Amino acid sequence: MIVGVDHIALTCADLETGQRALDSLGLAERFADRGVANAPQKRALLSEYGPLHDIAVYDPDNGSAIELTAHDVMHRGGRNGYTPVLDVTVDAVTVEPAEDCESECLAAAFGNGFGRFALSGLDTYCYLRPVCETSCLHAGVLTVADLDASLSFFSSGLSCKIDRQGVTGGRRWAVVKPPALMPKWRLELLLVEEHGNVEEHRYLDDAGWPCLACLTTSIEVDAEKLRQASARQVGEIFDLEVNGKALRILLASGPNGELLELIEITKK
Repeated sequence: MIVGVDHIALTCADLETGQRALDSLGLAERFADRGVANAPQKRALLSEYGPLHDIAVYDPDNGSAIELTAHDVMHRGGRNGYTPVLDVTVDAVTVEPAEDCESECLAAAFGNGFGRFALSGLDTYCYLRPVCETSCLHAGVLTVADLDASLSFFSSGLSCKIDRQGVTGGRRWAVVKPPALMPKWRLELLLVEEHGNVEEHRYLDDAGWPCLACLTTSIEVDAEKLRQASARQVGEIFDLEVNGKALRILLASGPNGELLELIEITKK
């Protein structure tokens, strides 16, 4: 059973660059773990495989976490992925008003006040609302070629609830809510249909925010649900230790190339 969203992954070529970017947003680093094994089961979802990678996890005051994932390279040809929608407490950031259709759909779904912020050295951006009393990761914004296929995948494969839908600037959008048994596992997803050239093959080392990680109490059961929900690929389960915790991990991709990670924490 899916019990919540653990994190959105942010790619960086070296951990220090990513840490500086998230430190500038006033987010708190929970831990950093260097030299973590890169399981061979991930090879097909990396543009360039290396045996080790570095990880750091940052927590806003509310909502799910952000995981920095440092590979030897950062593939710059990919889409932006699950672009975060964040409240931050700092005021020393410059956000730019964006007038593209994705930003218009964001405003329709979550209201005004969020601007686009470029993360230095990471070839990516997020949506920020600065000078808030508390920090919060509200949502991730993902563009997809086939909205109906993506909605079916998230609702059937991850037990997401379709919360609201609309059409803005000629583009359909929908907000889905994954299950969240705890407030720290709460995250909404804004899916925006993009016509034309949408890159459907995504990699874990794409620049941006390529992967959404969900917590599960039964990784085998949820892997089968993803298969039944027309997942394009469901990988093999593998074991991993991160920050002293034993985990069981599975990676999958959806019909639009949506990258997902399932995490089951092993009880000792």
